[in-house]
Amino acid sequence: MVLYFNDKQLEVIRANSVGNSYTKKMEKSHPSTITYKYFQTEDISWYYDLKNWSNIKSFGMVKKTIEKNGNKKTEMRYYISSLYVDISTFSKAIRQHWSVKNKLYWHLDFTFKQDNNSTMDKNALFNLQILKKLSLSFLNDVKKIYDRSLKRIRFWLSLDYENEILRFFNILTH
Repeated sequence: MVLYFNDKQLEVIRANSVGNSYTKKMEKSHPSTITYKYFQTEDISWYYDLKNWSNIKSFGMVKKTIEKNGNKKTEMRYYISSLYVDISTFSKAIRQHWSVKNKLYWHLDFTFKQDNNSTMDKNALFNLQILKKLSLSFLNDVKKIYDRSLKRIRFWLSLDYENEILRFFNILTH
């Protein structure tokens, strides 16, 4: 897919010809400027593995450029989509996906200090991540009852673990 989205093909898509669409969005994020360029095409016939994917309607690419203090960093992400060309829906879906993912990782780090984890064994790290995501899900489920932040709920549980964990699981079962 990387080879398909070359400069020449991006120009074709940018021209918004039939079956192609393009949009550009900019964000100011102190002190950075982030530019998103979304490309979507229904030209999928060239893809060698079509038979193994059901319901493919388009391919997409997002080119993200971050400008900060005179430096530029660009990254590209590629997508296989079940959407016909609709650049507005495509761009919103991509942004929502990354928003959810970023929130998850922020919570994992903030609530569980994941960035400070020094576990070297890959299996142990994988299992620990599963447990943290499960715990985060449980904490979100009881957040309304405790009326505290996730970090505070964790702290509250640690103060009187034997009693609080029973209350915690009681909340989850109702």
